Amino acid sequence: MTDVYLTVTNTSFAHGDSTDSFRIFGSAAGDYVATGSGGDLLYGFGGNDWLGGGEGYDRLIGGTGDDTYLLFDVTLLINPLREAYDAVIEEADGGIDTIIILPAPSQFGGLTTHYTLPENVENGTFGGYSEPFDLTGNAADNRLYGSDGANALDGRAGDDALKGDEGNDALSGGEGDDTLDGQEGIDALDGGAGNDTYVLAGDADTISDSSGIDTLLSTTSRSLADFPAIENLTLAGTEAIDGTGSALDNVLTGNSASNLLSGGAGNDRLDGGAGSDTMRGASGDDTYVIDESGDGLTRPGRVRRASTPCSPRSISAWPTRPASSAMWRI
Repeated sequence: MTDVYLTVTNTSFAHGDSTDSFRIFGSAAGDYVATGSGGDLLYGFGGNDWLGGGEGYDRLIGGTGDDTYLLFDVTLLINPLREAYDAVIEEADGGIDTIIILPAPSQFGGLTTHYTLPENVENGTFGGYSEPFDLTGNAADNRLYGSDGANALDGRAGDDALKGDEGNDALSGGEGDDTLDGQEGIDALDGGAGNDTYVLAGDADTISDSSGIDTLLSTTSRSLADFPAIENLTLAGTEAIDGTGSALDNVLTGNSASNLLSGGAGNDRLDGGAGSDTMRGASGDDTYVIDESGDGLTRPGRVRRASTPCSPRSISAWPTRPASSAMWRI
């Protein structure tokens, strides 16, 4: 086994066609390491590193920094332990780290269709993947990004953000305050326990939720009567769309256009946001937030001037999903 030591002025080691085994020790800067079919040890140390073990069974240790690991199924390769993927080892508080699952080389195929994030790795996504594949998080606050195929994304514990893609996906938040976005396809979203936020892209998507105060974020007109487990509705985008409550105590929030917000049987809070909005109460003691001169009320209960509007948790910093594995096949 050959030892290689990188420096802050030499942060790249790319030998994807090598059959030798290496022990590669990174620098304090961000390193880029891609090895071949040998059984290698890659240690990033400091900096935001990119580590790809190639076609052997490797151990990848990122160290501190926000590290990215490139993995593909090595079950059919030179792999004495018969593990499906390289071992990824991350220390606690070692940065915000991401694993990218890549397709196996075509000459080997792939046997596995599931991956669980190891301890202390926060994010998981895919690169150039179109087959069905399941991705499971851990106890951290995970961000899981689906592929073009049908995915089952399971966040488990933590405040997770799950985002599907083109396939018919199943997203499960587990414990914690989660954000679930199915994207395209017919998706099944289950936030589990906690105060969850659901982003709906299509009318055929379904929502299941067991507990907590939950929010539906929509760019089309919605009625919470169609989602009996959801308490709050926030209208997104810039189109003039409508929001309708249910029998629960709802919070209905409009977008920047002129919206019609209609409460249900509970004690509701209606906030039209920007635009000249119409807010209609029903039975119950309703609260209206007036923040535009053109806002109109029907059957007001308690009326007060505008305060800080309610909004769902923001969705940011989704893990980057590369177009293909070509970035490291050198």
